[in-house]
Amino acid sequence: MSLLFAIFLLSLLLFESRTDGNRILLVLRSADLLVRVVLCYFLYGYRQSFIRLGATLLVFSRSLSIAHQLVELPLVDWSFELIDFAGMTFITVSLLWQLRDFITEEFYKLIYLDSLTNALNRHAFFKIARKILKSKRSASIVYIDLNKFKEVNDRFGHMVGDRVLEIVYKRLKSVIREHDLLARIGGDEFVALLPDTNRSQAVQVVQRMSERFCNPISIMNTTVQIGMSA
Repeated sequence: MSLLFAIFLLSLLLFESRTDGNRILLVLRSADLLVRVVLCYFLYGYRQSFIRLGATLLVFSRSLSIAHQLVELPLVDWSFELIDFAGMTFITVSLLWQLRDFITEEFYKLIYLDSLTNALNRHAFFKIARKILKSKRSASIVYIDLNKFKEVNDRFGHMVGDRVLEIVYKRLKSVIREHDLLARIGGDEFVALLPDTNRSQAVQVVQRMSERFCNPISIMNTTVQIGMSA
């Protein structure tokens, strides 16, 4: 409010020859320009060029309208509204596009990913695996069950147990290839689908997994040691 009052006083001093109505309109447009500059500052934090362009157009339009009121530029009145409309259109479309991507990503996480580990859930695994197996590509399936995980839950609580599952998933994920599938299908049960592999190659993957499980897990001032069966 103090900033608006300062703008009002400045306008009274600079434009004494103008009518009260024109001075008030100029003050309002100046305040609107200030708000648009602040908005532009925040919108420039987005990397999308259309959002930045829209914010720039909004500032340019209000600056042009103030200049027109002061020196009577050779412009028609509706030109300012046209620039405003273009700026708001760029911003609105860009934000809606971002919102669409966000909603799509959230729906994907909800439908296909395990909420705790971000691994594929049971539904997603069977859906994707079915397509791979129908293509008649050679593939191996590795079923993984954690050893002594129930003891971790009973002794340290589910909070530690949940964190252990997250670390287990990351360790398993680091062993397999990017296009391999890894899903959590039960409490402490994981399954991996390895396309284009034979039995000996799958055994090598399991051996690497076992080596990763040899390292104890340190979390919340607690060290736990769990194993795996595959």
